[in-house]
Amino acid sequence: MARSTDKTVEYQPEMLVTIPGTMRRLGGLSHAMVYQLINSGDLVKVSIGRRSLITAESIAAYVERLKEAAAVEAASGLRGQRHRELAQERWARAAKVGAS
Repeated sequence: MARSTDKTVEYQPEMLVTIPGTMRRLGGLSHAMVYQLINSGDLVKVSIGRRSLITAESIAAYVERLKEAAAVEAASGLRGQRHRELAQERWARAAKVGAS
């Protein structure tokens, strides 16, 4: 009986990404910024043993939300103003999380 020589493997994207990998995927964000996004609920962190990993699904969802927000801002002409408002909201949430 002949053995199959087909060794193709279906590609499956990473389901979990390290913190440094997340930093790279999001354009070189700082370690602190990634943790702010985790604390604000924008990214989902899971732990396996002592390792902290981010779900690839939450990274993709975050990028999609950024794209949608940019499209809305561009259409409304309020890009600079809305950017400042979003930044202030994010810093306020981070300060609340840090204070608790």
